[in-house]
Amino acid sequence: MGPFGAPPEKGVYHDDPHHTRRHLAARMRKEKHYSNYRVSALIDEYIHSARNREILRDKLVDDLSYDELAGKYGLSYDRVKTIVREGREEVFANY
Repeated sequence: MGPFGAPPEKGVYHDDPHHTRRHLAARMRKEKHYSNYRVSALIDEYIHSARNREILRDKLVDDLSYDELAGKYGLSYDRVKTIVREGREEVFANY
């Protein structure tokens, strides 16, 4: 038994603070099954910043590394990772 009482029943995650993150990660794993055309369309639909759209498209469709993206856009490595992470969450949150 953990510090928060008995563990939840198998399959019940309503009290699990990581449920949302776990659920989102499962959805994001499905992104590899989308065509590049569909990913581009989702990016255009959900990302409002033109720069962030280009960064996300370069990462998800063209598979550029974070270092390549940082150099191309003149941003730090950490900032590019944040933009890509937040963009993925936004784009794939509904799928």
